[in-house]
Amino acid sequence: MSESVNKTYEPEEIHLLDLLSRIWKGKLIVVGAAFLFGAIFSVVAINTPNMYKSSMLLAAADTGEGGDLSSLANKFGGLASLAGVNLGGAQGTDIALTVEILKSRDFQMQFIDKHQLAVPIFAVSGWDYASDSFLYDSELYDADKQAWVREVEPPKKQEPSLIELRKFMKDEYLKVDFDQNSGLVEVSFSHYSPYFAKETLKKLVAFLNDRTREKDIKEAQKSIDYLNEVIADTRLKDLENVFYELIQQQEQKKMLANTREEYSLRVIDPPIAPEEPAYPNRFGLLLLGLFLGGFIGAVTSVFRYSPKK
Repeated sequence: MSESVNKTYEPEEIHLLDLLSRIWKGKLIVVGAAFLFGAIFSVVAINTPNMYKSSMLLAAADTGEGGDLSSLANKFGGLASLAGVNLGGAQGTDIALTVEILKSRDFQMQFIDKHQLAVPIFAVSGWDYASDSFLYDSELYDADKQAWVREVEPPKKQEPSLIELRKFMKDEYLKVDFDQNSGLVEVSFSHYSPYFAKETLKKLVAFLNDRTREKDIKEAQKSIDYLNEVIADTRLKDLENVFYELIQQQEQKKMLANTREEYSLRVIDPPIAPEEPAYPNRFGLLLLGLFLGGFIGAVTSVFRYSPKK
């Protein structure tokens, strides 16, 4: 056998000094690529509108009726259940349930519809600081005619549906974080306008409190009406006294609901209109562009100045 046949192929070893030597030879390529990508990323950063993030910290509202209802539930809980009366207090005391309502599709769709948020959350593409006015995406919305002009395929329509609006708001703007250990809820809303972000958060919590309040008032009134009917039909004096006490507790629930503004959630740290944008991080984008360009330039130099066989 010839000597060449006995030789086995060994891959070429590339040493660190060799790599650095090749990169040094292509230093102009590295610098040029870093400058090019840095310039591209800078243009992108400059032309990306500011987004402002407003946040607030919430906790469960104290109903102030836990002791009375707990005592009553121990005495007449079974009878109250048979009568269809809830002695568990306001729903606002269950923070986990309240958070799930806040995240729910139905609640968020109702919130968007009530406050007419379709245009601000879907068609706005920027904000003019000087005039405190929105800038609109002309491909989606005609601000002069106040009409939707986007081109979509069925089953979508020019005007986005509540389902589409809610998904967009949840993915792009609204974030809800619940800490089970502390029981605190952080809600944040991002938008081109810091003032809109702040006001939207305030409206969101007020809407949740109002909705929970109205639901509990209706349930309490329904229980009162039913108990009055039961009293009219019963002949047992002892049971009448029990039912009157149940009615009194339901009236107390209604009174608290009507007089307490922070019914379901109370504000620990209110939202503010931030002075600095949350993103984009323009300096960070510049550094990313420089690093990416330099890396691509270095890799190009290594292959360009590799020894020719």
